[in-house]
Amino acid sequence: MNPFPNNFPFNNQNMMMNMNNNIFPNIMNNQFQMLQMNQMQMNQINQMMMQNPMNNQNQNYFYINPNQKFLVDKIIKFYRGSGKNTYMNYNEPNQIKQLLNNLDTNSPLLKEGNDITDPFPYIHEKKKLIRFINHDLKIFNVKVPISFDKKTLYDVACLYKVSYFTNILLIYMNCILNKDEGSIDCISEGDFVVIIEDIYYLDHTYFNQLNNINFNGAKINVHLRLNGNIQPLVIPSNTKFSQLYKALILHFGSDYIFFFNSFIIQEKDDRIIGNGSNIECRKRWEVIGEYANKFGKIINIKINFKDSKGETMKSSSWNFQVGIFNSIKRFKISIENQTNFKIKCFYLKGKEINFEEDKSFASLGIKEDCEIQIILD
Repeated sequence: MNPFPNNFPFNNQNMMMNMNNNIFPNIMNNQFQMLQMNQMQMNQINQMMMQNPMNNQNQNYFYINPNQKFLVDKIIKFYRGSGKNTYMNYNEPNQIKQLLNNLDTNSPLLKEGNDITDPFPYIHEKKKLIRFINHDLKIFNVKVPISFDKKTLYDVACLYKVSYFTNILLIYMNCILNKDEGSIDCISEGDFVVIIEDIYYLDHTYFNQLNNINFNGAKINVHLRLNGNIQPLVIPSNTKFSQLYKALILHFGSDYIFFFNSFIIQEKDDRIIGNGSNIECRKRWEVIGEYANKFGKIINIKINFKDSKGETMKSSSWNFQVGIFNSIKRFKISIENQTNFKIKCFYLKGKEINFEEDKSFASLGIKEDCEIQIILD
């Protein structure tokens, strides 16, 4: 006897039936050469949705229009390119619904940010306000120098993404912004840019149904260890590690890794979980600092260290990567943090650079690989 109820989330056949009943996508060749559906046809489909809401008692139905379908297909392809498409597809309606919410710049779920931030106070030029929406539906009002290209805009957006380890796509006016050296003139003052990360949206459905106390079949006990605490789980006796992985990754988020007997649980592990198994949840190691973010073209800087008397130190050459729009003051701080020395000054082509007047490398004329001398205090 199958211990999982008919509506158990890992029942693929049931999920496909839900999808067939509740999603109305049309396959399009491209964004403009689509099936031309007039307003009456669109109204008929909307009316069908209204007349048949009980097709989806768990509220898993959604409507997707042709333009959205074209964009969502490209985002799913982006997930697939990152190797993270398993739960971002049309078989997972909750993921698609939350993705559509993320793309909706008029969504009532958006959390407005009132503060305006300027991550580049050391760049003295005209700037425009761009409103970034991240994976958590938070709005960030950011001043961005108008000279930045779209590739650098991606660097800026990384300051506001949810996870340090993700790849991103930027969406503007329901189109993907190419990560290239093109101008950002197309983006007007105060416009929204959506940050799409290749992580899943939180969905507690699978976890709650797996740990369903009302399930009447054979059960086993599993111990979930998180932050030193143990959470007992009572799950169906023939649950696979792959099913538990899906429930956990969507419940806790993609920043977690799950271990069984010191081995990482994989999403395609079809072994049956034994009674009394201990599952450990660990958050990925994160080191997030301004110096880790590189803005604009990346260049290599060879650093020669000298002592306070100007004598070259032995084994003192470093190679360091920066973006040409990075702050020289932040550069100084990051070097000091990694060497445990205080920097007195540094020289470029024999000219001393003043750290107190914070500037970008580009504003100092440093746009290519170069060599500098740092005098330690």
